[in-house]
Amino acid sequence: MKLKPSILEEITASHFGAPPPPPKKYTDGESDEVFLEDESGRVKLVGDLITGSDSKKKLVLMTGCVVAVMGSELASGDFNVLDIRFLEYAPQAPLPSPNEDGKPRYLALVSGLSLRGSSYEGYHLQLLKEYLIGELGGLDDQAESAHIVQLIVAGNSLDANDEEETAQVSSSISTAFLPSAAQLTEAGQKKKKAAETKYGYDSSQFHPEPMQHLDSFLADIVSSVPVTIMPGDSDLANATLPQQPIHHSLFPECNKLLKEASECPAFETVTNPHWMTLASGMTVLGTAGQPTNDMYKYLPETDVDRLDLLNQTLRWQHVAPTAPDTLAAYSFYEKDPFILTQTPHIYFAGNQPYFDARLVEGTGDNGGQVQVRLVAIPKFSETGELVLINLNSPTLETTTIKFA
Repeated sequence: MKLKPSILEEITASHFGAPPPPPKKYTDGESDEVFLEDESGRVKLVGDLITGSDSKKKLVLMTGCVVAVMGSELASGDFNVLDIRFLEYAPQAPLPSPNEDGKPRYLALVSGLSLRGSSYEGYHLQLLKEYLIGELGGLDDQAESAHIVQLIVAGNSLDANDEEETAQVSSSISTAFLPSAAQLTEAGQKKKKAAETKYGYDSSQFHPEPMQHLDSFLADIVSSVPVTIMPGDSDLANATLPQQPIHHSLFPECNKLLKEASECPAFETVTNPHWMTLASGMTVLGTAGQPTNDMYKYLPETDVDRLDLLNQTLRWQHVAPTAPDTLAAYSFYEKDPFILTQTPHIYFAGNQPYFDARLVEGTGDNGGQVQVRLVAIPKFSETGELVLINLNSPTLETTTIKFA
């Protein structure tokens, strides 16, 4: 794939200027080829199943996925593929029985809040907060929100681009009435630099208001609903997967509230990807969307959607197959943390372009039945949608609430 990023090409380009922006797609229908590789070598795969006109709709192949192929070697050294097989689903724990009272219990999912600061936010964020704490709508709406047992914020809570723009505006305003650099002595320039640096950070490089607003926003919610927050690629966390939790010190209001109220619901910062087990025993696996978004670049414009990719990662038993090739990830030597040894009951990806949900059923590699609710969570800053999953439903029914 000539359009796929290469670290060697990036290093070469860095000596001759800024590297080009990453492509929206890695695919090029005229030159792309498929190779099967292991520790012994690599071989080119050919045949109608791989290169035929209908093959792109039948197969989802990309770097890092584990497959088994059947065929024969040609005189040219290529391998003519007659059949291809993937792994079955990993074993799954039994689905917990619904509560006898029959009342719904909702798991709320939201991603892509993209906070820029209190003076820049839209009213839809205020509506979201009022709904979660039970102050929005009529009696039916308040009764529905009262059954929310957990809120998961799936990454990109901060808007990196707007944060930089706001910091530049703040810096330009703070220096608008200062003398020019040519009029300042060396001592004056040092004094100016010291004046711009406040509370241990450089205002031209870091703007604290978005993070402070996120802390205040979650503090208003955590008194009513347990909150779990994951980092995304625009949040204050390491860029490589698995991303470590956003540090607790960045949430002083939430921490203060938890210390003062011993009966207050929990507030937890977790990794990305993250596996969690709810109080009922139901298992949830989720990402902030980076693996799904990167895998989508390997596919041409076909009928394959985001949920198809989520389902394939369950079949491949690997959350991020393209890491660390085209998805930045820490290289583990002894154990790969992205390998799935168990299939979750709920599997979601945050920061997707649109909402989608699907219930998939299959057979695990141990012969047991598997049932998974797949969910693509849209960006709240663009769609204003909150996703609700009814944990008391046998099929984990999923709905959305739009704040507009």
